[in-house]
Amino acid sequence: MKPHKLPLLFTGLYLIAMCALAFFANGTGDEGDSVSHYLFARYAFQHTANFLDHWAKPIFVLLAAPFAQLGFVGVKLMNIGFGTLAAWFTYRVARHLAIPNSWAAMLFVMLAPMHIYLTLSGLTEPLFALWLIAAVFLAVRGQVTESVIWVSFLPFVRSEGLVILCVYVLYLLAVKKWRLLPLLFTGHAVYSVAGYFYYGSLWWVFTKIPYASNSSVYGSGKLLQFVKGLQEVIGAPMYVLLGIGLLYGAFMLFKNLRSLSYRHMAATELWLVYGCFTAYVIAHTLFWYFGLFKSFGLLRVLVGIVPLSAIICLRGLNTIAAVLRQNSKVQQALTAGIAALVFAFTLFGEEWKNHLFLRADQQAQTEMANYLGNRFTGYKYYFDAPYIAMLMNVDMFDKSKKESTSELFTGKAIPDKSLIIWDDWYSVVDIRTNLEMLTGDNRFELLRSFEAPDPWGNRRATYVFKKKQFHANDSSATTTLFSTGFENVPPAQAGRLDSLHAFEGKFCAVASSGAPYSPGFDLPVAELSRFTGKVLRADAQVFIAQKEPNQYKQPLLVISFENEKSYSFNPLHLQDVAPEGKWQQVSFETAIPPAQTAKDHVKVYVYNPSDGPVYIDNLTVTVAEPVK
Repeated sequence: MKPHKLPLLFTGLYLIAMCALAFFANGTGDEGDSVSHYLFARYAFQHTANFLDHWAKPIFVLLAAPFAQLGFVGVKLMNIGFGTLAAWFTYRVARHLAIPNSWAAMLFVMLAPMHIYLTLSGLTEPLFALWLIAAVFLAVRGQVTESVIWVSFLPFVRSEGLVILCVYVLYLLAVKKWRLLPLLFTGHAVYSVAGYFYYGSLWWVFTKIPYASNSSVYGSGKLLQFVKGLQEVIGAPMYVLLGIGLLYGAFMLFKNLRSLSYRHMAATELWLVYGCFTAYVIAHTLFWYFGLFKSFGLLRVLVGIVPLSAIICLRGLNTIAAVLRQNSKVQQALTAGIAALVFAFTLFGEEWKNHLFLRADQQAQTEMANYLGNRFTGYKYYFDAPYIAMLMNVDMFDKSKKESTSELFTGKAIPDKSLIIWDDWYSVVDIRTNLEMLTGDNRFELLRSFEAPDPWGNRRATYVFKKKQFHANDSSATTTLFSTGFENVPPAQAGRLDSLHAFEGKFCAVASSGAPYSPGFDLPVAELSRFTGKVLRADAQVFIAQKEPNQYKQPLLVISFENEKSYSFNPLHLQDVAPEGKWQQVSFETAIPPAQTAKDHVKVYVYNPSDGPVYIDNLTVTVAEPVK
């Protein structure tokens, strides 16, 4: 087949293969940001502020919103289109630069392993790659003004566009087109005005950048992570070609700059291919090494420069072929052989099952969604993993339907019809909601947990909790808030249980000199707002092993209303109502005081500063009418 027909063949095969994967591989490329970007686009027409969200990226949301209405597959198909165009523009750039075997540049883009599976996602990297290589294409065609205007919008595709704009400044100075420098502000000017009517400020394009921080919650990492990580992005054969191509750039392009006939092309390749590639890698290296701009060290960001790396790899390929320049047939065979090697490494060198299908945490969440089904219609959701919103078809931007688990601990009242879904990554790492915070919270009951193994031997977990609903007891004026026999407590409280003295069941709680506070009841006072004017009553079985003669060290059953410090401390002196060495039913009550702040809590527990242990079992907390 003639070389000029190869790009059309590659394009057809690529589209067929990628579209098939879009429909038959159920993965999302990434279980976090990929899904979040999709959700921003999916609900953009209902929440128009999404079109101006700096994290979601305004241009991505604008382009993706129509496709997202078709579901996640729609966004996959959109990114396949972006990836195909990026490969085509890469080929056209190579042709305009008069690089031999320009068809191979297209192939290198299509066969970069990470480019393949992240194209089947909702991530912004494929659009960034297309936008950047399109800007380079305009420049190599001599349309520098159009290239500058086009690239000025790149920061609204991904924030690394600001790095590329810096390279463009140097490029325009190098080619003596400094009069075009103001055009680099075109994108910011357009979006400043567009966002002014929502944010009330022209400066939102800078003040709303979510990464404008000199620190990162994710810490920092190794200096060469991105340099070495390029091999994972483009594959081992292309990594070798990239190294050779970079050497070519170092030794040949500076030499060509001296030739008037190559001045524009050589300068354009030097600054916009090699310069943008190098600046991008160096920027991410420094961000991660020094823990800047909320960098997480993710290698996927390098997908944005895969087209540039493909051109550099092509230079490396032709450098090898040039050694055999006296034998064109051997050159062609070598080029075809290297292309076949790249294809083989891409096809057989990856664990494609891990990349193309649902990950372990998503599998657990899918099982959870199937379990819930439609049984909880009308409930409000509290969760953090974006994939759950996609599974449950929940509008994550409507706070009447969904909030983060962090909102459970702000003191606000939680609706009775609420489901809490905890996951072992987003809830823990991003929101700082540990599982023990939910299992130890008396407002919630665990419905079920779901687990799935990942390739590294870990079990990814998702837990579903239901908000307890406080209903009046039958034929009674009381409402039960809490009842426990201490058979199921959070792991953190397991050390405060006893299995030898239980009144009923296998366990009771114990308070002793080493741990004077027993497990008990803890509830935001906001949950009691409906019970204004009533009393809180605590009933329990208590066992005092040995009475304490010192009146200041005697054990207490406590009902405490507090906000960091107690403002209504109500003790029952247990030695006054319970004998030594036997179980005794005890009870007492206190009026519910007005809450002082939204963060107030009410707690019921045994406090025992004495030397001997005190055991408690069958603790029940109720609300009752006061005695007239």
